[in-house]
Amino acid sequence: QAVMQQIQAQNVDLLLICWTSDVLQADAIALLSSLESLDPLPPILILDHRHHQASSMPESLPDQVTQLATQILVAPTNMTDLLKEIHWAMRKDA
Repeated sequence: QAVMQQIQAQNVDLLLICWTSDVLQADAIALLSSLESLDPLPPILILDHRHHQASSMPESLPDQVTQLATQILVAPTNMTDLLKEIHWAMRKDA
C-alpha cells in the first residue's frame, strides 16, 4: 500500500522487483494489476531469481510481469552490473 502511494505521488525513481516463484500468487496478481493502472510508472527492473534457485530452466515469466518490466535481469547478477542496469533504466526513462 505504501509503495503504491509513493508511486502515485511520483516519489519513486525506480522499482526493483525480485521474482522468486514460478507460481503467480494472488497477492502478486493484485500488485501487478494495481501497477498496470498507474500512469506514469517509474522504470521497473525485474530480478529473476528463479533460475538461481531451480535445478532446471524455469518457465518464462508471466505476461503481466514482462509487460510491466523495463528490463528483466537473470540472477546471479553482480552488484556492478545491477548498478549499471539501474543507471541505464533511469537514464532511459528521463
